Amino acid sequence: MGEIIFECPECRAKVSTSDLGEGKKVRCPRCGSKVQIPAGIFPAAEPRSEGTEENGGMGRWETLLLVAAVGLFCSTALASFFAVAATLKTNALEGELTRERAAKERVLADIGRLKAEAQEELQLARAESAKIIAQAEKVKTRVEKMATVEDKRLHEVFGDLHRYREGTNEVKLGYVESFTLYRPLEDFWAVKVKMVNRGHRAVKPDFELHFLNQYGFVTASCDVSWWFDTIAPGETRIEETPTRFRYGDPVYYTVVLR
Repeated sequence: MGEIIFECPECRAKVSTSDLGEGKKVRCPRCGSKVQIPAGIFPAAEPRSEGTEENGGMGRWETLLLVAAVGLFCSTALASFFAVAATLKTNALEGELTRERAAKERVLADIGRLKAEAQEELQLARAESAKIIAQAEKVKTRVEKMATVEDKRLHEVFGDLHRYREGTNEVKLGYVESFTLYRPLEDFWAVKVKMVNRGHRAVKPDFELHFLNQYGFVTASCDVSWWFDTIAPGETRIEETPTRFRYGDPVYYTVVLR
């Protein structure tokens, strides 16, 4: 209930009362006079607090609840945003992993295919190599047979016939120990003959060294004949003679002592 405020007619002091009704008397707090409530005075309006339903505002608790609700909504929205972002990132990573896995599978498939092709080519190469080796063995056998026949035929013509080999060829016929072919010039050859006298008397070298090609033709000859000098017992001498192959490289040789 509102208070009635009016002025004391005696002392001009403010008099307030909660009694309603015109004509009633109340005591003045300053002068103590009884004064009558004048007509036409209405109770003063009660102060309205903020946040009441009358002015449409909200109280402190309503404001706190609203702030809490807004915060909760924002938190939920933010959490939902991060969840969606995490889901998108996870999906992107899974897609990338799937693509990498597919690429690796393609690479492994290519490696397997290349390996299979290489294995097949290796098997074909081995089979071809085996054929070539077999053919080479047949040719070698045929050549060896032909060489044996040729050697036999040549031995019938030349009694002391040997196959020539590069390097030192051991002869050991009389005082002729060995010989070596070398090439001092591009178009010329030289024969280095080693002679050893194992007897008890001096020896005067006199022999022929013939080189034959693969067909049995004499392609070069070396004639050693000392007219005045001799080889003493136990002495070793070296004779070097130039020569030239006219009908191909040497395949056989023969030594004839005179």
